Amino acid sequence: MSKSAKKGREVFSFSLMSDQRDEFAAFLRRSLRADEQIKAERSAKRKPGRLKGRLIVDPAFFEPLSDEEVKELTGE
Repeated sequence: MSKSAKKGREVFSFSLMSDQRDEFAAFLRRSLRADEQIKAERSAKRKPGRLKGRLIVDPAFFEPLSDEEVKELTGE
């Protein structure tokens, strides 16, 4: 395997036998499909408003914590 620099990036080149090349190409295709699936799942999970009406936050949640609560949370 040889390494060369190209525009500040490292580029690797290597040789594979025919069966290894086919196996590697299949691996790359599976990896790309998995990556696309993960991105699709993430975008579906981040849809704004998906919890609207299902999640209720008490107004006390937004009030400042007392010194005692801060110490309890920070382990002091």
